[in-house]
Amino acid sequence: MRLAIATLAGALLLGPLAARAGDYPGLLQPLHDVTLSSGVGGVVASRRVRPGSQVRAGQVLMVLDDRLQSVEAERRRVILDDTSELKATEERLRISRGLYEDAKKVFEKTGSISRDELARLEAEYLATQGRLEQLQAQKKRERLEQQGAQQEQQMRQLVAPVAGVVTKVDIEPGEFAKAGEPLVRLVDASTLVFKANLPMAAVGNLKPGAVVPVLVEDGAQVARVVARLTFVSPVADAASGLVEVRARIANPHNRLRAGSKALLHLASGRGVEGRLPCSATPWRPRGCSSTTCARWCARCTSCAARRWTRPTGRRSASCSRRCTSCARGRFTSASTPSGNAGSSAITPRFDQRSGAEASVGASRSSPSAAPSAFS
Repeated sequence: MRLAIATLAGALLLGPLAARAGDYPGLLQPLHDVTLSSGVGGVVASRRVRPGSQVRAGQVLMVLDDRLQSVEAERRRVILDDTSELKATEERLRISRGLYEDAKKVFEKTGSISRDELARLEAEYLATQGRLEQLQAQKKRERLEQQGAQQEQQMRQLVAPVAGVVTKVDIEPGEFAKAGEPLVRLVDASTLVFKANLPMAAVGNLKPGAVVPVLVEDGAQVARVVARLTFVSPVADAASGLVEVRARIANPHNRLRAGSKALLHLASGRGVEGRLPCSATPWRPRGCSSTTCARWCARCTSCAARRWTRPTGRRSASCSRRCTSCARGRFTSASTPSGNAGSSAITPRFDQRSGAEASVGASRSSPSAAPSAFS
């Protein structure tokens, strides 16, 4: 029931996105959206970030008052560095071992040393050896105590677990922060996660790793991007029959905004297999007057590689496709319509040009509509 409500809400919020058959609504979420808090309470000594700050993983965001912890850590360090008794005991052990071994040799050869004297030297040697082992174990404890004091001091620092942008800071220097109280919100939107709930009939043979097109509402515009499926739930909701699907979208420079509404387009309920293209917008060679001259994904007859085709000419009449892998073989007619390469029957791999191509607002007449990645 909850999955059905979420899907219905997503469909109502889509606004300018025109949903068609095979389109399924969803939302874009950041890869990481974490609310950070401190494990211990204390007074905020310094705040090193503000909303909008770009931070890296491991960077200190906020420091609580740690003066007492700093003194304790230094005291533990001084105790650990004091090795005077340990060194003296090691030297005493070296001397007592020599005296005992020499006395034992004399006693065995001449018997000029009494048995009581030999036993006293042996007892002194064993006692010194035991004291040395005790001091070594004590140093191990001191090292652990010093590490514990350092950890206690580090707990006073709020550290970013991932890289991202600070979107909210709920406390000022001088205020008291309670343990577990939300302090900083950190969002990593360099990669977006598209989440949608699909009917079981639409999931079909979708598997993680498949490439699917997604239409994203970005203000007054609609951007078409490609996403790679990362999760297809093996369990459907018993009440609604919907299956949760997740896909990741690369978002360099945060061009897309997390929280945006989006549509997942599945042609015949299946994703696009093969190599991820450089751009979701079909490419038209510069100077070509044909409105249907675009790249498509096909299999080469020479090297059997599945690649995006590259036109060898500028005009539509000479737009014969060659394999970008071996530059020799042409592409199979099974993946490309028969006839002239510039024929109006050419269909992009992702969708019919009259549908998704028009929805993304791509220009068919201006050469500037071609992305530089395909030039």
